[in-house]
Amino acid sequence: MTLYGFNQSGRVINAFYGPAFAYLNGLLLLAVGTWYRYQIITSFLVFAVGGVGMYRAVHRFKVRGSIAVLVTIIYMTIGWLPRWQSGSNFTGIGAALMPYGILVACDMFYDKEKPTHWIKLTILMTVALEGHLLTALMYMAFLVPAWLYAIIKRENKRGILLNTLKAVLLTIFLTVNTLLPLYWMSKTNNLTPTATMRMLENAVHLKHTTVAFHPFRILTHNLRASLTFWLAYAFIVQVIYAIWTREESKANVVVSLYGGFWLLLASRLVEWDRITNHLPALARFIQFPSRFVCIAYPLLIVGLGLSFEHILHHKQKWVQIAAYASLGMLTFAAADCLVITLTSNAWAGYQNNVGRSRNTKFGEETQKTSSRKKKCKKKKKAMEDYGVYHPVKLDDRRKQALVDTKRGHPRP
Repeated sequence: MTLYGFNQSGRVINAFYGPAFAYLNGLLLLAVGTWYRYQIITSFLVFAVGGVGMYRAVHRFKVRGSIAVLVTIIYMTIGWLPRWQSGSNFTGIGAALMPYGILVACDMFYDKEKPTHWIKLTILMTVALEGHLLTALMYMAFLVPAWLYAIIKRENKRGILLNTLKAVLLTIFLTVNTLLPLYWMSKTNNLTPTATMRMLENAVHLKHTTVAFHPFRILTHNLRASLTFWLAYAFIVQVIYAIWTREESKANVVVSLYGGFWLLLASRLVEWDRITNHLPALARFIQFPSRFVCIAYPLLIVGLGLSFEHILHHKQKWVQIAAYASLGMLTFAAADCLVITLTSNAWAGYQNNVGRSRNTKFGEETQKTSSRKKKCKKKKKAMEDYGVYHPVKLDDRRKQALVDTKRGHPRP
């Protein structure tokens, strides 16, 4: 239980995000000496892992290097991947690892002799389970269609099933340090369940590119649950172009439509509130439909690379120049949005809760002012409306567990 971080919330972290991953981060923090250096190094590593994986995934579809580099930069500036730097969100780790799932899926589609490389699959799922549980579950949802395709289309069905079984058993063996505590927690937790979120409020929504009140915030960002209109239009045009050229590039239409499907699930076009009224467990388990962009964006980026590669085969020079210019502008806009957003966050104190945290001297000083208290109350009310704070009803069993915990561990 985390008693000193996360605003003394007592949240359980390692059972859900992997003990091995926690140990590695702890060793890195000890090696570099300060939290500041740790943040810089881990941010670089997450961007590098995500960028290399995305480049390899795009290049796997025989997209030329220049196009692969540009679309990879776009991927590194949108969605959840940059959220590791801006908010230490573990879903950023999942976004960095997701392109490697595309490489495994490519084997299932294209490798006729050995569609399921069980060692690759084991490494992929083991790293995902040790780093971020929800990422592993998204991998499963993402890989199932490719696996079913291999089962239906390939003749060596027995070999596919055997390799899959070996990967599953070895993954369970290697991640037992995560799975057993997770199982134990789910059976013995008497304090409070996972926070319930208002899923519709945490789904992807479109944002206008406008000049905000802050001097550095000129362009709206594409992080987490935000999607600018210009990037949404680019994805829509990409899907339409993939359908239009479906006879020439079947891979493009498959990845584009599949990516569009996950982006639709992540958006507010789905009536998530009505769904969670019938299936309330989803609001505690998935919490943020915007997490589905971790699957949608890599697929759409691959499709974007395939579309521009197809356009560059056009013989007319002006078409090729226009294609490079359009992709260059798209890449620049995505990168510029991220840089400006990070600058704006740094200008405003980076993390919103830092200014009112009682764990720091800065927080204690600012908490004394009445104006600050009023702002905090307004902000908390806004966050309640947004769905961040959601009350959890306590039954008698949970109330008694809280009383027993307080009696056994009195607050200093």
